[in-house]
Amino acid sequence: MKQTKTRKKRTPQEEPSMASLFSNLKYSLPATLGVFLLLTLVVSLILYFLEDPAPFIRPLALLSSAIAAFIGGWILCKKQGGAALLCGLVNGCFFLCILLLVALFFRSQTSGYSPLVSAALHLGVLFCSILGGYAGLPRQKRKKR
Repeated sequence: MKQTKTRKKRTPQEEPSMASLFSNLKYSLPATLGVFLLLTLVVSLILYFLEDPAPFIRPLALLSSAIAAFIGGWILCKKQGGAALLCGLVNGCFFLCILLLVALFFRSQTSGYSPLVSAALHLGVLFCSILGGYAGLPRQKRKKR
């Protein structure tokens, strides 16, 4: 008796679309905000035990937002499976919009940076999200020789 093997047909992977991008954003944006809140909590605990925390507040706050943006871009690109630039831009823009909306309630405690420096810092957070997108790209397998 001969046994015939049936091979499973490979279905081609779907191309990432804008609908799937925004569908995957519902995972990455809460993760970005969660990482940001967790890092802010850790930084505030570290600063609490310093004798003079004032010089470290702004740099560590900017670092925590940059790390959160990086992780959010990474998560979105992992879920999407490609399109790193688009994933980083979309996640970074939504994250910045949320940060700017929250900052409207704290106008009296604003940093006092000039508009040019403030724009550069916001672009830096967006750039970190794009870098996270590129870090989240799937690795290509090496061919054995």
